[in-house]
Amino acid sequence: MRTGIVVAGLACSLLARAEPRQRASFYLEALSTDGKHALLQELVNGGGDLHYHVVAVDGGAIEADVTLPAISKLPLETMTDGGGVKPGVKIQLGTPELAADLRAAVPVLAQFPLGAGNRIAVRGSIVAFNVGDYIYTSKAAVIGKRLSNEASYAPWLTPDGTSIMFRMMNGHFPKSPIGNYELYISPVDGSTPAVRILGTSGALDGFVLGRAGTVRFLANDEGAHQICAIDVTLAKPYVATKKGCLSDGERLVAGTLSTHGEWAAITTTRDATKDRSRFRFRTLDVEHGKPGFDEPRTLLASAINDDGLVVIDRFTATVIVDSHTKVVDQLTKPLHVMSSMFRATTELVAEQDGAVVVFDTHSWKHMPWKDPN
Repeated sequence: MRTGIVVAGLACSLLARAEPRQRASFYLEALSTDGKHALLQELVNGGGDLHYHVVAVDGGAIEADVTLPAISKLPLETMTDGGGVKPGVKIQLGTPELAADLRAAVPVLAQFPLGAGNRIAVRGSIVAFNVGDYIYTSKAAVIGKRLSNEASYAPWLTPDGTSIMFRMMNGHFPKSPIGNYELYISPVDGSTPAVRILGTSGALDGFVLGRAGTVRFLANDEGAHQICAIDVTLAKPYVATKKGCLSDGERLVAGTLSTHGEWAAITTTRDATKDRSRFRFRTLDVEHGKPGFDEPRTLLASAINDDGLVVIDRFTATVIVDSHTKVVDQLTKPLHVMSSMFRATTELVAEQDGAVVVFDTHSWKHMPWKDPN
């Protein structure tokens, strides 16, 4: 974040020479299905290039270091709030530089669930990628069709490589300015229009792979006043099934799923105010549709495991919530992790200063939580 403005050009030049370049900051985007590889994406401030590291979870070796400058130069926004094309937007897709980026992305993302890396996904020689608010596809770096004219994001490739799943806006929720994003599916060549998968209203970004071969994600259905975990089969007819839900009408602030989506940690608020007393932190046993921990606390989960254990990084303290015992405590030594996810019930994988570390929950020492509030 920019904290000051220097108006004199000479002063800018001198500051640039005097200040060392800051170390790159990375975010843990995904773990491979076998838990052996981590996908780190650089957090970019000010429009830098899309930059990935693939890191061996055990040992920490950097297995791939790929920058995608041509993809990074594509516009971040292509649509106005009213749904039209943003004035002045130029989309240039037929360049050799973009073709090189699309080829380079394939081996980096292919080993991760559904080939997904935020705004881009791969399977074989197929790449689906966001160009602003649109999704395009390519095969062997040859650009194909735009998948829709509506705002669409977060493509995933089905395991058989024939179809693309993505979130697309389908109007607004009733009496609300909030767009209703649902999950759609399209053939990779765009030969037929994308089809809406029923029962996915309010689909949010991010997913996990369920044990039954499904993709599982959270949905914030403002129309039904529900926050649910939803399963979708990864083969035809692509059926959606609601699992556990919270149905008391509170607004979603943040939510995260466990490794296989068996538990969820969800922060809600009664309204849009910032009054701490109005926030609520809950865990949900998704498989059985039962609530776990439920207290009016201002907490945001960093990660939750498949047994309902929640890790919350609060900079000066690492807070732990046990969904079964309802105990909230903290570790005697903070983990200081920017992003993390469990690869197993007792193993937390985390990004730490650009590296990947693994924490064994058995080794953690707990103490009473010193709640600063």
